[in-house]
Amino acid sequence: MKAVPEFREFNVTKALSFDLPRSVRRIRPSVNSLTGRVASAKNGVIQDSESSLEQDFLTILEFDPFVLSYAVQPTTIGWLDENGRLRRYTPDVLAKHHPIPSLNSPAPKSVLYEVKPRAVLRRDWHELRPRYKAAMKWAKKRDLLFHIVTDTEIRTPYLGNARFLLRYSDSVLAKYGELDAEREHVIRSTLFTTGQATPRSLLTEITKDLSEQGRLLPWLWNAIGRGLVGCDLHQKLAMESPIWTLVPPETE
Repeated sequence: MKAVPEFREFNVTKALSFDLPRSVRRIRPSVNSLTGRVASAKNGVIQDSESSLEQDFLTILEFDPFVLSYAVQPTTIGWLDENGRLRRYTPDVLAKHHPIPSLNSPAPKSVLYEVKPRAVLRRDWHELRPRYKAAMKWAKKRDLLFHIVTDTEIRTPYLGNARFLLRYSDSVLAKYGELDAEREHVIRSTLFTTGQATPRSLLTEITKDLSEQGRLLPWLWNAIGRGLVGCDLHQKLAMESPIWTLVPPETE
């Protein structure tokens, strides 16, 4: 069988380090989809995207605490079709996950993602299936996973919560001079003492001063975004959402 060359092959070890590869092809403005750029604190660079759906997925990766870093269009794969013709396919995203040092929970593999509207996937499945099969084989050889994600998985309440909470990340609060360890401590220690609460009830427990509640609230959103305070992020986050302690304040 004829060997299949792999175009613009990248060094997987390097790609999965902090020095992620640049896109193998330039993303240009399109009249058919909304291209854009996504600022990434995780990667320290601006990430291009080919569509609004891909932008939304990058937002989820940026927010997801289990994702260490990610790169857009990291490699192009070559394979032979049923007629022996050489074809090329470029996956949308490579994401590297934080290792989980546990005997019973090995570090998750890094994942190549294809981002596609479900309607397009259904309509063009016969044409798309061979390239995805080639990508799965390519990824398996390199100890990676290959996943397809659609608008059904991406455009959920979790995406809205991710967008909202990223506005209260450490890097954003630092720009406004709002880094205040004391406010974080009083929020987390009060929640740890009271048990399950809501944002509204927790702030009321801390102070009846509405101005001070307003100053504390960004730190509560920050703690939820960092995974220090628990909340069901698959439901729309609101002032009446149940919240609880995930990481006791004295153990961090």
